[in-house]
Amino acid sequence: MPLAIFALRQSAQPPPAPSLEMPTPLDQSSLSRNLHALERDGMVEIAIVESDQRKRAVWLTERGAQRLEAAMPVWRSAHAALAARLEPELAWRLAIASEALTSG
Repeated sequence: MPLAIFALRQSAQPPPAPSLEMPTPLDQSSLSRNLHALERDGMVEIAIVESDQRKRAVWLTERGAQRLEAAMPVWRSAHAALAARLEPELAWRLAIASEALTSG
């Protein structure tokens, strides 16, 4: 499953409704399947948003945060290896885009 989905912010509380809109390259069905797999494995929690029953809040569990922390060095290493093989401009654009996924 894509690391970008796993790279959700850890929070004791679900994020407020305005921040629920998360850009993703996945269609709704794929996103839902991936999130439910993460929920089943104890990596995220999913809750219904009280103000809009059609929406869901998703946040990392402690286990998910630990798994993400362990995965990030491996992901960064793989990203660096890929960037070494790409044209500099494309590598730069990928680095900017991936940083946006992990920055707060």
